[in-house]
Amino acid sequence: EISPMPVREAVNRLVADEALGVLPQSAVIVPIMTRERFAELRMMRVALEGVATAVAAVDRTPAELRRILAAHDRLVRLANPTRRGESAVTRCNQRLHFAIYAAAHMPSLLKVITGFWLRVGPVLNLDLRTSPERLRNLAARSHHRRLVESIVKGDAVAARSALVDDIEIAAEHILSRHILPSEKERRK
Repeated sequence: EISPMPVREAVNRLVADEALGVLPQSAVIVPIMTRERFAELRMMRVALEGVATAVAAVDRTPAELRRILAAHDRLVRLANPTRRGESAVTRCNQRLHFAIYAAAHMPSLLKVITGFWLRVGPVLNLDLRTSPERLRNLAARSHHRRLVESIVKGDAVAARSALVDDIEIAAEHILSRHILPSEKERRK
């Protein structure tokens, strides 16, 4: 039997991170992601994830570098066009990013980034599941390779640039598909 307290605490944390919302009768919902909200989160992600990546490029330990390389290698293997498994690829993509962010040794920043991913994660996952061409091309995408190569070299500027390209290219693709409603459409 599971006590309701840990569940309530987890839900409260997700509500505080804006990954969930609460309706008047205490019903819990996933908030609708609008184009405007997604664009705002993209700007914040570029800024803060860019900082974490730049710091990680110079502050990462050898053990953290091995974790980053292993996550990248697994992502490349799973994103092979002959394989299926979109959910495994999305998890590996997230593991790669968070291995990098953790290597920045900035727990407060990592917590904020985690909150951003909780909010945009469902949209990113939906995009990869419904855009098989992006999934097949994920392994060959130059920004992931550039990102990891820059971290290996300790090049903070190049690592940040590759990370920003990764976020921006994915966001532009998602916005171009018109799968997110505008604030005006949502209010109708």
